[in-house]
Amino acid sequence: AVLLIAVLISVAAGPTAYETIQRCISSMAGQIFLFLWTIALFLHLANGIRHLFWDVGCGFEIRTTRNSGIFVLLATAILTASVWIAALLI
Repeated sequence: AVLLIAVLISVAAGPTAYETIQRCISSMAGQIFLFLWTIALFLHLANGIRHLFWDVGCGFEIRTTRNSGIFVLLATAILTASVWIAALLI
C-alpha cells in the first residue's frame, strides 16, 4: 500500500518525481522487493482460501491439512511465476 501511495503521489508531483520512483522500482533492490511482495501476496491469498474452508469445518484431518499446506505453497509458486513471466513478456 505504501508503494502504491508513493507512485500515485509521484504521478501527481510531476515527471521528475515519477522518474525517481520508476528508477527505484526498476533497480535490482526494487525488483527483489516486488518479487518478494508478490510471493507474500499470493501466499496470503492461498492461505486465506484455505482458512475459509477451515471456517466451515472442512479439512481438519491431518492428511488434508498437510495436503492443503502443500497446495498453498504450489499455488503461491505457480501464481508468482505466472505474474512475473507475464510481466517480463509485456
